[in-house]
Amino acid sequence: MEDEELKNKIEEWLKYDFNELTRQTVLRLIKANDVKALKGMMLNPLVFGTAGLRAKMNAGFSFINDVTIIQTNQGLLKYLEECAETKDKLKEKGIVIGFDGRYNSHRWAKMSANIFINAGVKVYLFSHLCPTPFVPFALKYYSCVAGVMVTASHNPREYNGYKLYWTNGVQLTSPHDKHIADNIDKYKEPWKSSWIDFSEHQNSPLQQDPLMEITNSYMKFVTDRLLYKNLNVSANIKIAFTPLHGVGWVYIKKAFEAGGFSSVYPVIKQQDPDANFPTLDFPNPEEGKFVMKLAMETALNNQCSLVLATDPDADRMAAVEKQSEDNWHYFTGNEQGTLLGWWAYHCWLNLYNSKIPHNEHHEPQTNNTQKICDQDVILTDDLKNRIKKLYMVASTVSGHLLQKMAEIEGFGFEETLTGFKWIGNKADELIESGHEVIFAYEEAIGYMCDSRILDKDGISASLLLAEMASYLKIQKNMTLYQKLMEIYEKYGYNEFKNSYLSCYDPKIIASIFDSIRNWQGHQNTYPKTCGPYVIKYIRDLTTGYDNSKPDNKAVLPFSKSNQMITFTFEHLDIKLTLRASGTEPKIKYYSEILAPVGYKDKDKIKDELKSIVGKVVEEFLKPGVNNISYPDMLPE
Repeated sequence: MEDEELKNKIEEWLKYDFNELTRQTVLRLIKANDVKALKGMMLNPLVFGTAGLRAKMNAGFSFINDVTIIQTNQGLLKYLEECAETKDKLKEKGIVIGFDGRYNSHRWAKMSANIFINAGVKVYLFSHLCPTPFVPFALKYYSCVAGVMVTASHNPREYNGYKLYWTNGVQLTSPHDKHIADNIDKYKEPWKSSWIDFSEHQNSPLQQDPLMEITNSYMKFVTDRLLYKNLNVSANIKIAFTPLHGVGWVYIKKAFEAGGFSSVYPVIKQQDPDANFPTLDFPNPEEGKFVMKLAMETALNNQCSLVLATDPDADRMAAVEKQSEDNWHYFTGNEQGTLLGWWAYHCWLNLYNSKIPHNEHHEPQTNNTQKICDQDVILTDDLKNRIKKLYMVASTVSGHLLQKMAEIEGFGFEETLTGFKWIGNKADELIESGHEVIFAYEEAIGYMCDSRILDKDGISASLLLAEMASYLKIQKNMTLYQKLMEIYEKYGYNEFKNSYLSCYDPKIIASIFDSIRNWQGHQNTYPKTCGPYVIKYIRDLTTGYDNSKPDNKAVLPFSKSNQMITFTFEHLDIKLTLRASGTEPKIKYYSEILAPVGYKDKDKIKDELKSIVGKVVEEFLKPGVNNISYPDMLPE
């Protein structure tokens, strides 16, 4: 083999790898002299980042496998032993480790536990597959220093991943990721002890199984949030549910039974965990009707009015609701976020009212009595002050209706970068400063409905949306969609058009974004128009430029490693963001109109948004020139 770098990397791999299956994979390629495949395996090593690891499962440093899992855990262990925030608590408080139902997830969870136990660290290792939200919940429950979840969430079957939570129960942020990456490189050669038989530690006092205790505590936690269990029973809403071959059904069933829902029908072909995902190529509930086919059949066969789905690790949720005999509404992530945000405020006001002393609660209504979120409230100074301490949080590419709600109702709202590592840490920061965060979300169907879990949680979101449906049915004779339209009447009609184009070449993605910030060959010059539409503002969170600010500097954090540009158009203040996905080969776009209150022409709003999206894709992304394409499952 002439390539010296490749030859050295192969020798290094064969020295490190004690897994006979992956060793044989590499040896077969060497025998076949398949240099291209070997380069792909060895010369593009996985990079540990704030999202941890996510990649296809295969041999080599470029993929996720026994060696890269060992390297990651060794690097994490060494960083936790040296970090001032964790080193004194590591052995006593330990870490928590969970896993989903994908191939190798259980093996890699046990392998991770083994490395920490060998170092004398207590490990709470789930004995059975669990939802991702269980890990941050258990981390805070036991006051652990870190949490690991082995999952690839909604990626196709050939993927797996390693997700890391920090001491506050939130996904990792910088600079911890860089320090861990440095330690991974420093301790990249697997220790002999990292390969020992995992069963040796089954009876170790350092290994504990948190499954039963955490399941029971979590169920109490989510059902304690429910305010209308009696209505859940009397409404008897029929719900079809699919976990998309993931972990969700066992836990959703427990939660719904405890919440008073007795008519929940699982999709039989998808209810049990199956690493092959036999009925789906892409187990992603964001794809709507393309992944909901069997769930809709289950709903029709059982006369259901609500369909719920969680992704394979149960941290996200999607919903469909029956409007009439042949009409079903597939809610977008933003529509669900609006409904759950409204519901969070409704429930908070309900709890506040319930704590008012009896004689005060029944005083004659005054001019200060208002109906807010279906609650009759007297706007006392105490209530106004408490409302000022409330916050909701959403990512910058999510809808802005909750921000408008916050402005009108008097509570706070914070915008973050995309991803729950930003959302969760902002929520944690607000809580530490004495505020109460009652809801947070991102448009990619991720919802944080209680700040005791500072991450998205598909189980609690499903339960609360179902209770909201029960409340509306009994108390208001409304559907969720009708309530959404009522919310729009008060705060402004909100319309979105979000999708993505596939691009498998990172260099093309970089060139597309560079061409926008060096428009028509002029360096550091952005476009002023797109077709007939005038661009009012541009915010570039790769460079930190934002011409809506007096000093042209963005308020949100920016990073050269993330491609993300937002355009605000003069026409109707339409916002459109282009963003390169951090976990998938996609250029995503997010567009939004939040029309003024009273604006009635919904069809015109939809047409305007569709037109602007078309122009941006045509002029800025140039699919034909750049050889990028819409997905086969293009949303209407």
